Parts: sequence; structure tokens; C-alpha cells
Amino acid sequence: MFISLEKFFLPKGVHFFLTTRQIGESTAQFAGQKGAEGGQAYANFNLASHVGDDPQRVLANRSRLMAHLGLPLDRLCMVQQVHGAHTLVVQEPLSATYQADAMVTNMPGLVLGVVVADCVPVLLADPVARVIGAVHAGWRGALAGVVESCLTAMLALGAETDRIHALIGPAIRQAQYEVGPEVFACFKQSKEFTESVENFFIPKQKLLGEKKYFFNLAGLVNWRLKFFGLHTIHIQDVELCTFLHEDQFFSHRRSTWQGQGNCGRQMGGIFLD
Repeated sequence: MFISLEKFFLPKGVHFFLTTRQIGESTAQFAGQKGAEGGQAYANFNLASHVGDDPQRVLANRSRLMAHLGLPLDRLCMVQQVHGAHTLVVQEPLSATYQADAMVTNMPGLVLGVVVADCVPVLLADPVARVIGAVHAGWRGALAGVVESCLTAMLALGAETDRIHALIGPAIRQAQYEVGPEVFACFKQSKEFTESVENFFIPKQKLLGEKKYFFNLAGLVNWRLKFFGLHTIHIQDVELCTFLHEDQFFSHRRSTWQGQGNCGRQMGGIFLD
């Protein structure tokens, strides 16, 4: 159900977790989902309710997750992710749906969970101030500053930059993440990335006259954490690719490439004991 984090140095008093797609209730193909029959769109541990999976199976998966963590289901805090840069400060279990791509809290027992299927989950913690954050970073959110938004919200709760630890979870990696010139242009036109944008894009041979690139999204997130001031030794990356490891992770890019349409989502989560 989880990626082993035993080899990573993570602060005490904070619980980090990254789920896989294994050992869950979702079936390969839900009747209401469009796509190739016999595909593996949702199998097995899908934790997202917005992707077309059977809502009861999603609920069963979330219940299984929280039971394993030893916490009630209503302590799981999730938001409607919109590929933006807004951070929600969570002080109690969420009773409504909020649009955000990051959350922070200093309340014990509240699980901050972001769901991903190629985007980067980033889990953040200051163990001294006991402030945590969780970020869903796609390329749009990363460009808009979602990482900095979350870190700034953590500082407002008492965290200090030089104490913050960051864990970068499974995401699509550069060798598999092909993007078009419009994505490169968005970064190139950003004043903040004028000088360094080429560090994150590897040009591909021209295809029918259109230039393509391989984009290093996880590398960009890592760079933004360092640029904000986090110590390099406090930033750790599991270095796993969602696209390549079909047995472990959902991948929206892979599912689309295989003609299955939508797919499930794994979760990056964090909570204070």
C-alpha cells in the first residue's frame, strides 16, 4: 500500500506517506468510465473521487488508508486541486470542498493528502515548530508558485526556512515527460525563468516541424525549494517515475497513451502525531 521510506532521513514526530496503486478495492474498469475494456484505469488503490471511479470503492480505499494510519476517516483533509497556487490553512477537519493545490496545518492528527498521477507530490515539515504542508505541483502550479505559496503559509504558522524538510514523491520524470513548445514558451516568458529555463528542458528532434522538449518537473520543484532557502540536505526525492512503474503507480500520461482515458490517483500525505 505504501512506498518504503526507511532509507530516508525524516524528522521525528511527523508521519510522511506515499501510496501505491496496490491492494485496494477499485476494479480495473468502472462501468461509468470511458476507455478501453480490460484496462487498468482504477485498479486497485485509487484514492481520487473526481476521476470517474465508483464512489463507494473510493470511499472504501480511503477508509482502508485511514484505518492503517490509526485515524478516523474524517481526519483526512483533501481539496479540489485546480493546478493553481493557492494554499489552504487547515485547523480542523474539512466540512466543505475548497479549491487549492496546497495545504498547511499545525494541528496534530489532521492528515493532509494530495492526489497525483504524474504531477509532483511535495511533503513539507518543520519538526520544531510542528508545522506541516502538502503540495500538488503540476507544471502550471509550479510555474505559478504553488511551492512558494505553501512554504510562505508555513512560515506564517511559525515555521523557519532552515528547519523545513521536504520529500518529493513519485512523479513523471524527464525522460518520459514530453511537452510542446507552448509549455517551454510559458516558462521562457516568465521573468523568473528567463535565465534558467533551459536547465529544465531538453530539446527533442523536430517532429513535423514542431519542436518538442523533455521537461524536468521534479527537478524544477527541487530547484524552487532550494531557491526559497531550504537546505539541500533537507530535500529528498524518492526518484521514482509514475509513467515507467505501471505496477506501482497510476499515470495519466501513460493511461492516455494506452487509450484508457482517465485513471486513478495515488496520494502523498503527511500528519503530526
